[in-house]
Order: sequence, then C-alpha cells, then structure tokens
Amino acid sequence: MKEDIIRASCAAFFSGRGYAARTDFTVPGTNIFVDVAAVQPRMRDLKARLKRGFVPTGILHHLIGAGWISLGQIIRQTRYEPGYVTAILEEAAAEHWIEIEREGEPRCRILDYRPPAKECLLAFVGTEMLLEKIERLKELAGCYNRALFLFPYPVDDQTTEQIVQLGAGVVRYHQEHGMFQQLIPAETHDIEDQGRFALIVEYILYENVWIQMEDII
Repeated sequence: MKEDIIRASCAAFFSGRGYAARTDFTVPGTNIFVDVAAVQPRMRDLKARLKRGFVPTGILHHLIGAGWISLGQIIRQTRYEPGYVTAILEEAAAEHWIEIEREGEPRCRILDYRPPAKECLLAFVGTEMLLEKIERLKELAGCYNRALFLFPYPVDDQTTEQIVQLGAGVVRYHQEHGMFQQLIPAETHDIEDQGRFALIVEYILYENVWIQMEDII
C-alpha cells in the first residue's frame, strides 16, 4: 500500500508541473514494468495531434530512423496480421505520416514525424525489488532522459552508489508533508532509441488527451 501512495503522489507531482504521467506502466512491446512514467509534451506538436490524429506507433516506430523498409519486414517485426499492417500503413500514408513506394515489393519510409515531447522521465519506488528495478532501468537505456528512485526513508550509502552508477537520481518522499526532497539529481541522457521513446511518449500522451477530452465532454 505504501508503494501505491508513493506512485500516485509522484504521478500527481509531475502532472502538476505540466507532464503527462502514468503509473504502473508497462513499456509497449516489452515486459518491462515502470512504477511511474512521465513525459513533458511539446505543446505545438501535441495541438497538431489533436487535429491530425495520433500516430499508429505500434507499427510506425519500426520506421523511425530506418529509411526505406519493406512491407514484409514490417510484418515480421510487428508480428501483426498482414491485412492489419497494410490497412494501418495506408491510413498513415493518407495522413502523410509515411510515404509508400508500390513498385515491386511495397516499402515505406517515415516522413515528417517527431515525438511530441521534450522529455521522458522514469521513476521507480525503491522499497521493494530494488535490484530487479535497477535491471529494468538498464534494459531501457537510450529511451528516457532522466530516471529517479523514490524512498520514504533515508537511503544507505551502498544503495545510493548502485543508483548513482546508473546516472539515476535519489529522491526522499515525506508522506506527512506531501513533499519530494531531491537528494541526488538525476543525470540527463540523450535519446538513442528513438523508436521506443516514441512508443512511450505517444502511448502516455494519447491516454492523457482522451481523459481530458472525456472530462470536457
């Protein structure tokens, strides 16, 4: 129950600072579980999404940085039914997300896409399964900008060193005051895995936008 409180408080903390946040987040296309994922939207791009629609990143993230890629290769990578992949790609081409070359075996390339977010931040509650969560973060290298480990009590030097070696930050949560105290700031990493970064960003922003639209309606 304590972890649930910290996760919810962390998500609320970042939501109040203009991030779109999600607790209990499983990174799409993986079995990697993150306690809290938060993305800072690039508002100009996000507003364009509301007019143009969201990108079908489950397929299109395979095209990011790949140049021309054949239809057969996309089907093998996604493991989706060929008819479904074709329909999604045709829709994406109609919305000018991608270009399709139809001579011979069809192939595609992405056009003007960029993820509609400035930053992706991952947070883990360190009170349980700490070593497992450290390994999860290692697997996600290249697709996030900053990472934090949250504790509701003082952290020993050995634990701190393990976290710092990853470039992650250490944060103390004071539940009685609803306050997060930054003990060690997180390092900022460049995004190297653009495809997975796009998956995380689009997924979280899509959910966030629909929640807000439902509230307005």
